Amino acid sequence: MAWAAFEGTFHYDQLLTERVAHQVYGYCVTGAEPVVEWDTAVLRSDEWRLGIGEARAALDALLSASE
Repeated sequence: MAWAAFEGTFHYDQLLTERVAHQVYGYCVTGAEPVVEWDTAVLRSDEWRLGIGEARAALDALLSASE
């Protein structure tokens, strides 16, 4: 799991959530192609929030597996 976001403060609980999806411009989940977007209109779209949500679900699964 990797992500790239605009610099700013955040809490890990908010990482890859709908609230901050517009600040994330790239992510990659294990076994998938990297996803990168620079268009701010796309970063604010429902489709982008959905993709970020899927990345968050993968992160949650990864963290749950390590417990």
